[in-house]
Amino acid sequence: MRAIVRLVWCVLFSAFCFDISLAQAQVSPGADENKSLGDVARQYRQQKQANPAPGQLNVRPFQVPVSFASEVEQESYKSEVGSMLRRSDFDALEKEADSVRRNKSRFPGGVWKLYVFYEGLEGPFGGERATDAEWAAHIETLKHWATVKPDSVTARVALAQAYFGWGYKAPLASCRRSPSSLHPSPVTL
Repeated sequence: MRAIVRLVWCVLFSAFCFDISLAQAQVSPGADENKSLGDVARQYRQQKQANPAPGQLNVRPFQVPVSFASEVEQESYKSEVGSMLRRSDFDALEKEADSVRRNKSRFPGGVWKLYVFYEGLEGPFGGERATDAEWAAHIETLKHWATVKPDSVTARVALAQAYFGWGYKAPLASCRRSPSSLHPSPVTL
C-alpha cells in the first residue's frame, strides 16, 4: 500500500515539475517580466479600441434581450392558439400542430414551439382565475375536438393536459376556500 502511495506522489510531483519547466520555457527572452496579467489585458484592450477591425463599429446598438423578445412571442403564440380553439377551428389547429412537429420549430432562446402550442390549449382563457364553469366548457371543447377528429393525437394530448391543469387548479382552489384544510384536525381513536 505504501508503495502505491509513494508512486502516486512521485507521479504528481514529476507532473508538477514538468508544468513549471514548460511554463518557464514558454517565456520568451526579453519579455517584460514585471507586467501583471491585468496590465497585459489593459494594454490589449487599449490596442483593440484604438485599432478596430475593418467594418467594426465601437457603438453598441440597443437590443431587446432574446429572453424578453422570446417571452412576448410565446405569449402571442399561446393566445393565437387559444383563440383558434375558442373558434373551434380544429383544422387550423391540426395544421399548425403538424407544421410545428414536422419542422421542429423553436422560438428565439430555444423553447420548442410545440411545447408552447400545448400550453396555449392547456387551460381556459381566464387562466388561473378561470371558474369551474369555464374549465368545464374548455374540457367540453377539447372533447368535441377529439370526437370530430378521432385520429388526432393533438386533440388527445391537449385534452390530457387540460385535465392535468384542471386537477392542479382544484386543490389550490379548495385550499384558498378553507385554510383549515391545510392543517387537518388530529385523529381520535
